[in-house]
Amino acid sequence: MNYLQRLKPVVVAAGILLIIGGVEFLAVNQLKIGTGRIVLDTLPGLSYAGKINAEVSGNFIRTLLAINSTGPEERAAYTLEIDEASREINGRLKEYEKTIHEPKERQLFNTLLEQRKKYTEVRRAVFGLIDGNQKEEALRLFKTALLPAYKEYTRTGDLIFSYNMQQGDSRGKHILTVCNTTQLLVVVIGIIIFIGGFLTPFIAICFLPDHNR
Repeated sequence: MNYLQRLKPVVVAAGILLIIGGVEFLAVNQLKIGTGRIVLDTLPGLSYAGKINAEVSGNFIRTLLAINSTGPEERAAYTLEIDEASREINGRLKEYEKTIHEPKERQLFNTLLEQRKKYTEVRRAVFGLIDGNQKEEALRLFKTALLPAYKEYTRTGDLIFSYNMQQGDSRGKHILTVCNTTQLLVVVIGIIIFIGGFLTPFIAICFLPDHNR
């Protein structure tokens, strides 16, 4: 019986250490998950979305310059730049798609692809009219179809960028909450251990039977 009583402090101490270790393990695991999401999802998403939006805007300006070009050679040069930029945008889109893990983000991305398809089809039609020396018709199609398609296209691109910003903010706050909660728990457990260790001798003196009486 005395042997078992002597083991009780050891068992209690081991239990407390297991609790502390479990809390720290769960906290570190949560931090690992949160950090992984930011590094593998949020940051690449922000980077690709920002670059795509910038390249789309740049390509639209080239389209305007091509429409208002003074000759076929100048127009051909702008068209070549547009085609090269379009290939870069397609590559960015493929890379960005690899970072998608959430249904809402997937939905926004699919909408972006549909609007991009519509936009490029209208742009192709505008260039076809220009190549056929129908500049007035091309300008009319630009105002009635291409410009609205561009606005919808870029609006969805902005929504994707904003979504990634919100995700980054939310995940950053989650990491901060886990850190603060873990710190508080460790402090509370440490105080409990300290108070328990400080009061144990007094409790033993006051409440345990004295066999020497």
